Amino acid sequence: MSDPTADAQIIEELQVQQIEIFLIWSVTALVTYEYVITIHNEITMVWRKKWTIATWLFILNRYLLIAYTLLTVVPYSAQFSNLVNLAQFIVFALFSALRAFVIYNFNIPILVLVFLLNIVPVATNIWSTSTGSVPIPSTYLPTSILTVMAILTGLAMIAGDVVVLIVTWITTYKPLREARELKISNTLGGVFLRDGTLYFIALLTLNIAQICFQNIPSIQNSSASPVVIYVQV
Repeated sequence: MSDPTADAQIIEELQVQQIEIFLIWSVTALVTYEYVITIHNEITMVWRKKWTIATWLFILNRYLLIAYTLLTVVPYSAQFSNLVNLAQFIVFALFSALRAFVIYNFNIPILVLVFLLNIVPVATNIWSTSTGSVPIPSTYLPTSILTVMAILTGLAMIAGDVVVLIVTWITTYKPLREARELKISNTLGGVFLRDGTLYFIALLTLNIAQICFQNIPSIQNSSASPVVIYVQV
């Protein structure tokens, strides 16, 4: 005679896997669609221009995302997946640091600070992998050390985003105020301020949600929730 509790757990796991598959394919379709409709602009504005460090970072950031997305739908080794995942973090750290560096008048301390904050996930993932556990963050290893490391990783990334946002505000505030005094509505500084703030809010929301979903037991128990699975995916 089967155990009702065990049967319920199996059903819940199958439901989680089904939702994960649906979400992964949805993200894959969205990424593919975005790349198809923008490839012409990419060729014109990137590939045919002079290649710089920013160009290389853009290409790596763009196509590592494709590689990581493909890894969600095709067979792959865990080691290769970890390498691609770490490469994404490194490129993101460089891209974010370079953006703050340029916005804040080529300030080297800002460059170093933003890079170090955003490179923390690489260090924690390497550490967790070398100790034989699942790369952080992980909902399957609720030990105190991994919980602290996961929280610190999320906080470091949030801090990096905060620094970039503050730098953007400081740099664009004066030009934007002068433009408003001259009754100029559409300015590059205004676009930077608006998009930078929206970008920060989106990342902050996801980072906080991920920390909560992966480290608060009452939320972890709701693993079959589509919202929880979406954030973790």
